[in-house]
Amino acid sequence: MENENKDILSNSPKTEENEIENEVSEHVSEEASLEEPLVDNASINEPATEDVNTNEPQDPTVTFSTVPEAEKQSANGIKVFFSIIAVAVLLVIAVSAGFIFGKNTAGGTKLPSFNTTSFNTTSLNNKGENAPVSDYTKIFDSVKDSVVSITVWTDKKGAVSSASGVIYTENGYIVTNDHIYSAVSSPRFLVTLSNGKEYEAEFVAGDTRSDLAVLKIEATGLKPAVFGNSAEIIIGEQVVAVGFPSGAGTLPILTNGIISSSGIRVTTTSSYSTKMIQTNTAINPGSSGGALVNMYSQVVGITSAKLAGEEYDSVGYAIPSVTVVKVVDSLIKNGYVADRGRLGITYTEVDYIYSKAEDMPRGIYVQSVSQDSDFVGKLNKGDIITHVNDIEITDSEILLDIIETTIPGQTLSFTVKRSSGEIESVIGVLIADKGTSSYTSGLGNMPEIENPFGNKDDDSYSDH
Repeated sequence: MENENKDILSNSPKTEENEIENEVSEHVSEEASLEEPLVDNASINEPATEDVNTNEPQDPTVTFSTVPEAEKQSANGIKVFFSIIAVAVLLVIAVSAGFIFGKNTAGGTKLPSFNTTSFNTTSLNNKGENAPVSDYTKIFDSVKDSVVSITVWTDKKGAVSSASGVIYTENGYIVTNDHIYSAVSSPRFLVTLSNGKEYEAEFVAGDTRSDLAVLKIEATGLKPAVFGNSAEIIIGEQVVAVGFPSGAGTLPILTNGIISSSGIRVTTTSSYSTKMIQTNTAINPGSSGGALVNMYSQVVGITSAKLAGEEYDSVGYAIPSVTVVKVVDSLIKNGYVADRGRLGITYTEVDYIYSKAEDMPRGIYVQSVSQDSDFVGKLNKGDIITHVNDIEITDSEILLDIIETTIPGQTLSFTVKRSSGEIESVIGVLIADKGTSSYTSGLGNMPEIENPFGNKDDDSYSDH
């Protein structure tokens, strides 16, 4: 039985240490101008089956957002090709680099400290009983002063990329994407408000997995965004995106659309997972870190990525406000993400087809266990997890949902079918996942996002 399992699940597991397998046709050196690509940190999907269609369209080209011509440097693109089921698609994300938050780099950069004793956590607002506003001009007027333009620059290169941000507190905390400064050596930040005032911003903290980051400017009396509850959004609901795409000028740009999915998982090439809001609202290069707003003038998401290609049209992603508030509050107060856990395993999902074809139970096939996991010696390669806390695991999303609602130190009970065929119970706890950031004073690795609909070349995943 063990040999049979290995035959059909032989893809080597992905870990953060693995090299990115996607073909990169052009790499930007440190001397080159950079343009903006997007990350997410994203989801885990069931293994994709190969498509026999040989008439695949040409691989599209990723073009990252550019800094306006008036800036010191314009940005050049990176061409990244993604292989997916039956088509080749691209994700426009931001240039990314790995860095463990709080760690001083070889250059000795020390992150600034901030007084957070008076910081109050942010509340999510319900829609209430008032009718939604149908006039886009009123929506724009209510949120434009809460959205900012961000220019990422360095002493050597000048401006290297542009992005957007949302004012989080009246005293200068700003939320944006973690990917906007990745692959930029010693990044600096210029924040421009809708009234044209400019401020240099300090990096506070970031988290690659959620693609969220916090900057701080020395200002008071700002207009913080009103955050709505993304748990209330429904498919088909109208939304607008407000941000500063390249060349937007002083005022942000508004685009409109609907909610296409209230919670779709998106997968990174390092196999990390998160739920995102999918929308057909245009999210243009430079709008990363901007606001996705409902018709009650409430920010329900932070725009992060879009999927493009010959077979895809108007597929954008935003980080849900429920995630934003939890992560950003913790980044401001702690400098890292608190109360987030992981199992510390890589695995392959045994879906209905695998189960029937190979006479295996549905569940999670364990590929490896990391040395820091509490399940070292308790789970082994070839084990199949069929239940967690007595909940049947018919797909990986069920497991991920359980993990995301469990904090480090809490006990999980697994029902496991061993490779020998024995059924056993295994008990263990989640380990803390405080997160890492793309922020670095030196050029790091470049994680990328995969198509959320699957990757036919690899079906092995990491649990966060």
